Amino acid sequence: MVRRLTPDLTKRYDDIITDQLRRDFVEKIQDDNKTEGHYLPHRAVKKDSVTTPIRIVYDCSSKQNADSASLNDCLQTGPSLINDLPAILLRFRANRVAFVSDIEKAFLNIRLEEDERQYTKFLWLSDIRDPESPFDVYQFKSVLFGAACSPFMLNAVIKTHLESNASIPIADDLKHNIYVDNVIDGAKSDEKAVSYYNDANHLMQSCGFNLRSWTSNSERLCELAKQDDIYEPSHDVPVLGLRWEPESDTMTYSENNSEPIPNELITKRDVLSSSATLYDPLGFVAPVHIRAKLFVQSLWKRGLPWDEPLDAELNSQWIQIAADLNATRKTTINRQYFSGNKDNDDCEVHVFADASTTAYGAVVYLRSSSETSIVMAKARVAPTSDLSLPRLELMAALIGTRLSKFVINALSPAR
Repeated sequence: MVRRLTPDLTKRYDDIITDQLRRDFVEKIQDDNKTEGHYLPHRAVKKDSVTTPIRIVYDCSSKQNADSASLNDCLQTGPSLINDLPAILLRFRANRVAFVSDIEKAFLNIRLEEDERQYTKFLWLSDIRDPESPFDVYQFKSVLFGAACSPFMLNAVIKTHLESNASIPIADDLKHNIYVDNVIDGAKSDEKAVSYYNDANHLMQSCGFNLRSWTSNSERLCELAKQDDIYEPSHDVPVLGLRWEPESDTMTYSENNSEPIPNELITKRDVLSSSATLYDPLGFVAPVHIRAKLFVQSLWKRGLPWDEPLDAELNSQWIQIAADLNATRKTTINRQYFSGNKDNDDCEVHVFADASTTAYGAVVYLRSSSETSIVMAKARVAPTSDLSLPRLELMAALIGTRLSKFVINALSPAR
């Protein structure tokens, strides 16, 4: 791994480990007992971030051999405490002012018990100028990203801290709008956004968590973050898998560069892989995505092997569907539900559901005065077993009921 690193990446790698050592996240072991503990392999992963160009990933699922256990095999994952991602996105669209932030070194701010640290040992060069130099041995003093139990531990710590400060109004808001280490939220005005910014920073810093990389469509909040040196300028902000452009206050999808070449031989494996790349948590492009799902279902019905090339007719059909899928990635969504910046308290929820013999689905809209906005949609292919159309319409009605209930609960102030 070391030999594959460029000198620049080796320097960045060493800077990260040195910084972790300085911050007391890791410690160097002087007299390592090789008969005890566990050693973690690691590698560099590039990130599209100004503050963190690369991240060191420690492979807690690595096994010495097929018969041995990995570190993750020996850890309990704990119950999932992560907030519902689509619900956070729904609330993100509900306010005039939107902002995102993340917790700096979130996992590393949680301490490990001393007798557990020996299972997080790793090796690094004693001299980064010489790839053949002896290795130094380090071990984590904090929870590391990549361990099976780390998400539970992080969320348990955050929720415990926020619940213990429930008397502070901002605590409940943060509790419902933190996804792992990301804060995705909003406010009805610049004044309330600034108040949120000050209160959230103070509350999270009181337990050792530092909120950084603030981005907002509010110039006032951005200027405040610049003064505190925790502002991250960006015209294209990742928000839970989608892209947000604060200046235009619109949301788009991540583009995919794997559009099939017309003369390329396409297999069922390629079709399934390509159709699964479209990440659409709110179902805005469900009418197009369902066509890809129906095509996959047709391949299953034909009993085609995974790696057998499709015939000319199927190949042509898929190329058109794939082109339409890629075109939907350029779809632009207004982040705010309504252009008039209306409060959502007086909105009406309208749900539509329908079915055919091939697919069924539902869509939820918000209506306020003369404006209407799509909120969320869901579509599914009909089962391969023969079902009557009334039965399929009942299934669509069920989806619509569940979807409307989810939207109402997500946008309810009491949640």
